[in-house]
Amino acid sequence: MSEDLFSKEDRESLIQWIENRGGNRQQAEFAARQMMKRAAIMAEKEGVAPIEAMGRLLTKVAEAERVFSENSGMDFTENMGNLPKNRP
Repeated sequence: MSEDLFSKEDRESLIQWIENRGGNRQQAEFAARQMMKRAAIMAEKEGVAPIEAMGRLLTKVAEAERVFSENSGMDFTENMGNLPKNRP
């Protein structure tokens, strides 16, 4: 399981990081599990430690937030509450 590749503290830190961006606890836990899976795949593919792959993934997310904010004139985290609740 990809979650086992990260310490309990790292998992909780990731969940809190996501919650700080506008998700509730349940959403943050789901997103964190997905990010850990993705980081595990990246780590295996790139031959790096899972925590290093997670760092790279978080850098990509932070960059996406920055680009969104620059192009929309809005703070990404402020806009999270405006996203549709039910997507097809």
